[in-house]
Amino acid sequence: MNDFFFFSSTFMQKVQNGEIKIKAKEFPSFLYPEGTEYIIGNEFDGLLRGPLLVRVSVLVFWVRFKLMLLSGFSVYFLRPSGSVQQR
Repeated sequence: MNDFFFFSSTFMQKVQNGEIKIKAKEFPSFLYPEGTEYIIGNEFDGLLRGPLLVRVSVLVFWVRFKLMLLSGFSVYFLRPSGSVQQR
């Protein structure tokens, strides 16, 4: 990783020139916890546990809970068909 920061401009030029191809199957690093080592065959270890993703998930659930409290506990449930039922 330190090599990337040292050679970042060279790396970016190679990506832009097409010398290095970044594939869609490669997951971005923010999806993993810091310090996770990439091991071929274990790409899913730690996936979706990155600090940014966890914070956003918690924020989404916290906002939904807060809205539920503010609306007087009138909770909206989604039926499997996608229609909304109010309780």
